[in-house]
Amino acid sequence: MKGSVRKRGEKWSYYFTYKQDGKYKKKEKGGFATKREAEAALREALHLYDKNNIVKQFNSYTLYDYIIYWLDNEGAKRLKSKSVELYSSVTEQHIKKEIGYLKLTDINHVILYKFLTKKQELYSSSYVGSIKNILNNIFNAAIRDGIIHFNPMSTVKLNSKAYSSKRVQDKKALTKDEIDTLLDISKGTRYYLPILISLQMGLRRSEVLGLTWDNIDFKKKTLTVDKILTDSKTKGLLLTSPKTESSVRTLKMTKEIIDTLKLYKDHQKEMQKIYGDYYYSQADFVYCRDDGSPISPNNSFTSSFRHFINKHVPFAVRFHDLRHTHATLLLEAGVNPKVIQERLGHANINTTLNIYSHVTKEMEDDSVDKFEKLLS
Repeated sequence: MKGSVRKRGEKWSYYFTYKQDGKYKKKEKGGFATKREAEAALREALHLYDKNNIVKQFNSYTLYDYIIYWLDNEGAKRLKSKSVELYSSVTEQHIKKEIGYLKLTDINHVILYKFLTKKQELYSSSYVGSIKNILNNIFNAAIRDGIIHFNPMSTVKLNSKAYSSKRVQDKKALTKDEIDTLLDISKGTRYYLPILISLQMGLRRSEVLGLTWDNIDFKKKTLTVDKILTDSKTKGLLLTSPKTESSVRTLKMTKEIIDTLKLYKDHQKEMQKIYGDYYYSQADFVYCRDDGSPISPNNSFTSSFRHFINKHVPFAVRFHDLRHTHATLLLEAGVNPKVIQERLGHANINTTLNIYSHVTKEMEDDSVDKFEKLLS
């Protein structure tokens, strides 16, 4: 839609035509001292008209309709492919049938609270947290589009103790005896290096699998996390930057990790001789297949790691438990939570404190016991 400006007497005016109820109508406004003022006012008027039309269109959207619209337009530009898949999965599995049919403008915090508390009875706190984040981002997008003026998620406060006690615990920290047993059993296997790095440095699965040799500095004894390896249903394996800037970090390595990495480096040199021109050359992965190619986090590593644990280890271990164990041991050792936050790559220290609140509670109880003994 376009308009124009014209001079009428000593003043300038703008005008444009628009369609309403199937008929074309004309809008004109005058009284501007200069042509430039009239042109600026025309641009603003056209913008407001377009926006009002969009808002009017969106007012009839259901929550599900708007999420699909946002994913197809803004989400595809703003989110990484893995995040788009998570949004789509959560929308189809949880939102669509339960609250997705409601008009976007009719949803309030009571509806959202009831919806999320039901999820607390069935799913982990981290998964429910993902659902919360998705809804929060969607309502914020609706505010930017001028559809709503308030985010109903902002007043939804869930009870952290409401998660079902029958549900398997979200995270498990290994005991020191379990750590020794796991390392002894895995030593000499292909799983020793990723287990060791996650236990001693707190790396995520995607961060371990995304390491390349330029991330390793043997002289400075440091390891830098600056990319992750992810699976995408549409694009396959992707080596991308981490989700947040805080996930990019440089950590000191232990002697055990340095020695193990050097052995892996020597092994890879031998494999390069064997495979020759067929050795994978698109990226120089630290932990990879014998031909140098990357290992799929979801389609290969997780299932094979689970099989290894079930067959050889006398207790249950998920790979993420290793990262959780690393953080728990640091907290129990009295390391400052801020240091742990930076080591884990959390964007906010509250994330660290919330995840490991059970540890800090035990530390608080222990400190009270010690204080009472001092007074007795």
